[in-house]
Formats: sequence, structure tokens, C-alpha cells
Amino acid sequence: MNNIIPINEKYAIASDRYQWMVCVWRPEGKDAEKYPAKWVADGSYHRHMKDTIASLGNRMLREGNAFKEVDMTTILHDAEDIAKTLTQKAGIEIVAVSGSSGSGQ
Repeated sequence: MNNIIPINEKYAIASDRYQWMVCVWRPEGKDAEKYPAKWVADGSYHRHMKDTIASLGNRMLREGNAFKEVDMTTILHDAEDIAKTLTQKAGIEIVAVSGSSGSGQ
């Protein structure tokens, strides 16, 4: 992984020469020399950064217990924070994370 953009303490987006990927933080193992704390790819690989962002956003929604706690506002706020972080760090523009597309789908 050449570039790593941390999103929060749990997730990051990374890239190499060929792809973008979602990464998760792996804490240090019992044998710190053999298993140091680091970002590791979680198996979600994409050709385009926007697809990686969408994948991570969907994952955060699925794993966020939003449907149990009915706290969608917090999750949408987190998604907007991700978009702002990427805009600042990567110099890209992301359009309306929580807005309606108006297409009826």
C-alpha cells in the first residue's frame, strides 16, 4: 500500500499502483515484533476511489447498529465526515452524501 488515508480509528482507504482498498486497523498482537499494529486490507478492492468510498459507507451503515438503535442521523453525519476528510486530504469533491438524488430510486 502506497497511500493510506485514515478515516477514523477503525477504517482507512488505501491505494497502490493498481487499486483502491478499504483497510481496517489491526491492533498489535501478543508478539509485537511479529504482529505489529498496522492497517490491513479487508478484501474490498476497487478500481475507482468513488467505489471504495461507497463500499466503506455501506459497510459502516451495515455495521453501525443503526437499525437497532434508530440513530441514522449519527451514521449520516459520520458519512459526511468521511466525505469531508477525503475532500481535504485527497483534494477530491464528493457530492451530497446524505442528499436525495431525486430519481425516485
